[in-house]
Amino acid sequence: MIHSLSKKEGYDISLQVIITKPEISQVSTYLRYELIKERFGYGRYIVPDYHDDSVTNMSKALQAIKEQGLVSKMELYTRDKPLFQEDYKKNDIVAIANTEYNRPLTPEERKYIRESWDDVRRLMLKRNCQVDELREIDKLREPYQETKKVTAEITVNRAKNNLKI
Repeated sequence: MIHSLSKKEGYDISLQVIITKPEISQVSTYLRYELIKERFGYGRYIVPDYHDDSVTNMSKALQAIKEQGLVSKMELYTRDKPLFQEDYKKNDIVAIANTEYNRPLTPEERKYIRESWDDVRRLMLKRNCQVDELREIDKLREPYQETKKVTAEITVNRAKNNLKI
């Protein structure tokens, strides 16, 4: 309705969407919550299922917007660069979004996620969070921790030292 009214009045509606890797988006929502809670005493908590549904359904929503012609212009970005800014009607919006969502994390992104989860945990401890909250975060941050690599290096070094003796 808004689109048809605005078209009659001569307005164009443009949509700019930031496509963020789900892992980065997830940790960012927790970090934003903790930072705002620290500053103001309350935060805007995002229920993990709502977050996951939003990420999962973003491509479908973009496709529906395109098919229904709800906007005059659509631009897709990542956090640091444009994915495209051309005529969105000629592009496969779903493929562009899914390519970004499904590509492997870069080492820099893994580092960002790891450090951000560490910050979330630190802020939670600072506010004396509940133990079950901390356990939930620890489960989410576990895949990004480097303890497995360090343990493997220690084991290899011990094995090398044993061979020299």
